[in-house]
Amino acid sequence: TARDEQKIDSLTDFFFNSKLKVLGSNTSSKDETDFISSNQIKTRNTSINSSSKSEGYDLSNNLKLLKRFKKKDRLLTVTYGNTFSETNSGGILKTDNYSYADSSDFLISVNQKKKGLNNNQSHIAGVSYIEPITKKIKIEASYDFMYYNSKQNKLALNNIGGEYNQLDSTLTNNFINVKQINRAGLKFIYEVKKMRFTIGTKARNVFVNNNNMFTNQRITQNFNNVLPFSTIRYKFSDNKVLDVKYTTSSQNPTISQLQPVRDNSNPNYINIGNPNLLPTFMHSINLNFNSWKSISGKYTWMGLTYNYTNNDIATATTYDSIGRTVSQAINVNGNFNFNGYIGTSLPFFSKKLEVGPNLWASYSENKSFINGLANNTQDLRSNLALDVRLNLDDFSAGISGYYSYNSAYSSLNNS
Repeated sequence: TARDEQKIDSLTDFFFNSKLKVLGSNTSSKDETDFISSNQIKTRNTSINSSSKSEGYDLSNNLKLLKRFKKKDRLLTVTYGNTFSETNSGGILKTDNYSYADSSDFLISVNQKKKGLNNNQSHIAGVSYIEPITKKIKIEASYDFMYYNSKQNKLALNNIGGEYNQLDSTLTNNFINVKQINRAGLKFIYEVKKMRFTIGTKARNVFVNNNNMFTNQRITQNFNNVLPFSTIRYKFSDNKVLDVKYTTSSQNPTISQLQPVRDNSNPNYINIGNPNLLPTFMHSINLNFNSWKSISGKYTWMGLTYNYTNNDIATATTYDSIGRTVSQAINVNGNFNFNGYIGTSLPFFSKKLEVGPNLWASYSENKSFINGLANNTQDLRSNLALDVRLNLDDFSAGISGYYSYNSAYSSLNNS
């Protein structure tokens, strides 16, 4: 790790940091699974032996320039960051499958040599400028450019006649994912002694190029998003603060989720990528309240969070007649979660006795697909706790207890 800070002049600062990691691993595993039918009869057995070795590196660099001006609160910020990473891997996969029952569905034994190369790089540049309009009002304009290039090369060779010389085209691929993002933002800031209010938006264009070099197939995607946001911070006093925040965000799928070649490292659990995945879009609302009194020791806190996601990345799972699981990442709409908490610490007898009740609860709804059918899950979790602590000059003791209530629902299990 390297760091540097330079003061170019009385109004200009420059920051730099760089970090390098060297990676390496050597693993081996053995797994044996028996499949038992509903009438307690063994139907088949799977044995998996695998070994792999990988080596690589992660490199990241960040630059930042801060330029202040003679006019108070006027500020120019310029940033640039990049990351480079590469992982080379290789290994042997052997699976043996034995069926105890006649079935049209069967698994063949596998003896393969695996090679993999993952190469990723990113470049992110940004500039922001804050201009004070009055003593209470400021305007901030920003622009960011982001470039991501991810390459994943998978090679599978079957053992024929004692040598790994037969290419398995169903498990081999060279997949390249390139993303370019242009994002411009504008923010209004109003700030007085007790309150700070901001509102703004960021508009962005996302261009995605998914290129399957092995099959010469290309999928391009072009998205335009508007990401509004707003925050308010109100100070009732120096020790009582309320924060309310609304934000929007978007998350791109990873190259592992996009890679259209199935992973056969475990023949009973097969994962297939989806090059048609769309970026997610999340709305978030957060509320936090804190009040503390340093002299008396009383402290009260409260928080609420709500997240709603469009194009969330979920899983479509299928099970076949012999127990295999095949899963693929897909986009779904309507997933959301909510959680809240409240608590306080109450001192008595000059802080010799402290009583702290607190409550926490969460609720979420998520969608997935199982064997082509939509599965809606609901999850409720809650916890009510009480802490009591005795603090004397030469003796201290405490006792705590809690009550939890959890409930889960699945539409397919309850249909």
